[in-house]
Amino acid sequence: MKDYADILNRLNSIVTPLNKYAPFTNQMLSNYAENIKTHLEQILANTETDMLEIELANYLAGWKDLSMYTAHTDADIVSLVFTLTELVCEKHNAGLKKHEKPWSALELLFPNLDGKPNKPNFPVLGVIERPVWENEKEWQTLMDAMSASGLPTEENVLQLTNEERDQIAIYTQCCNMEKKFASAGQLAIAQTYKSNKERMEADDAFVLAKEKLEQIERIKRCKQLEKPRRQYFEWQKKIELNEVKVHGDYLIPVVNLPQILKSHIVSARGSLIPVSVLLQDPSLRPYGNKNMYDSKPLSPSEMEDEILRLNEHSPETRELHEKETHLMNLANDQVNLLTYLKRLCKHLRFNDLNDDFGSEETAGDYVYEHIRKFNKFYQTLGYQLKKYDSNQEIEEGFVYLEVVLIKIPKFFK
Repeated sequence: MKDYADILNRLNSIVTPLNKYAPFTNQMLSNYAENIKTHLEQILANTETDMLEIELANYLAGWKDLSMYTAHTDADIVSLVFTLTELVCEKHNAGLKKHEKPWSALELLFPNLDGKPNKPNFPVLGVIERPVWENEKEWQTLMDAMSASGLPTEENVLQLTNEERDQIAIYTQCCNMEKKFASAGQLAIAQTYKSNKERMEADDAFVLAKEKLEQIERIKRCKQLEKPRRQYFEWQKKIELNEVKVHGDYLIPVVNLPQILKSHIVSARGSLIPVSVLLQDPSLRPYGNKNMYDSKPLSPSEMEDEILRLNEHSPETRELHEKETHLMNLANDQVNLLTYLKRLCKHLRFNDLNDDFGSEETAGDYVYEHIRKFNKFYQTLGYQLKKYDSNQEIEEGFVYLEVVLIKIPKFFK
């Protein structure tokens, strides 16, 4: 209880009367702090000790104003909510058995969050079972056997021929029939199959076919083991780097809550969307929802709302969105410097002698005509500049030209 009393003391220092003319944001944060203080006092006063973390978790998970976490991560009251959430998780997890799943602060604040990404290159944000690897001895034995055999390790190189497959099939049948008749007491018949099997074992062609089969089986087994082995050692590395911490049979990601929530927005269904998806595809949703109903496709209005909030997340995202929009407008405008530069570069590349698109004649004759046309347009820029508020288009045009020219070899030998 002492730790929670310290939280209340900090809350008392945050909750202070405000002048009615104080900025709206300050008033909102003050009301937020007052609300949390009231609920926390009630929970601490009316809850049995063994149920305290459960009640606090229900309160934190049920807090509806989730946008507060991402909109004001530097505010004192929001920082205090993060501290309280981490404290609740720490106290709850301390009483768990090894096989019981622990809580994480991020999943406590966002109970709908599926912290295991459904797209590559996004970090795990939720608690996961600790990968287990108990086959290292078998793996090393397989590696040693394949290394000693000197055979290729690609399965498609080691495919058995039809004759070899027939030999293996007949040998397997002889083994089975020998056991069948021996167990039935018909030893004479069993001896016949045993003799056939021994003759095959003495044949060099069969020995080679059997070795190939064993090698193929080893390769198949290695492929079965490779992924879980790789995943195990990847997570071991994360443990060593303190990116996750071990709790019994589970791993808890070590996350910086303010940093995570500065770089993500809350989705319409209570999950998180990384702002970085703006650089890939704004419609990406790498983190799903635990609630199956919420996992259905977003409606057009929900998608539009989320993309708008992604674009408005910060000054950087707003600037990126404005630049993309401006570039799109330039690309669609048929009478601007960028369009003429694109046309010029296209014809230069098409008639390029070094890239085997053109010939010496085209490089000498046809390229000149397009340079002349571009120069004629360039002379009109005094008029063109009147159409725009700044020289930004010209600057972008020449940046584009510079990039394209770097990619194209010398135009003439």
